[in-house]
Amino acid sequence: MAERKLVSTDGSVFLLVNQKAFSDSVKTIQVKRNQTELEFEVSKADFKSVSKWYETNRKPQRIFNLNPKHGENGKGAHPGNKGEKVSVLMCNKEEAKNMLLKAIGTDLRVLYFFDQTHNQYIEFKRESENTYHGFHLDAIDEKRVPEDIKMMINKLINKDA
Repeated sequence: MAERKLVSTDGSVFLLVNQKAFSDSVKTIQVKRNQTELEFEVSKADFKSVSKWYETNRKPQRIFNLNPKHGENGKGAHPGNKGEKVSVLMCNKEEAKNMLLKAIGTDLRVLYFFDQTHNQYIEFKRESENTYHGFHLDAIDEKRVPEDIKMMINKLINKDA
């Protein structure tokens, strides 16, 4: 890991996942490689801690694009899309952007998170490499969220987990 960080020229970030090798209170460690001092962030080896780190350290970071078709704050959505139902974005774009940073999925083309304010799942669809638009899922469409993803989201938002 030290060698990779030393030779990295693309702005990559590195996280040392602590599998009980040292105290949980350790947040960074310093190592020396070829007379160069390097510092690594340290995280507990659990899903919630590593996911939290990715929210701010993912490279490149995810970008939220407000799609007018879905509106914002529950308003402004197009009433029909070639005769098909249009899902509405119930929150504002800043709230959606923050949820996108936490969103998870088994395929990067579709990510999910749970909006605790509106008590609904939100789905993010990839438009291009790291750009997504999003909308909330009603009770019928919520069935699209895989059960294992729902369980992982619950771990992320549950303060006791």
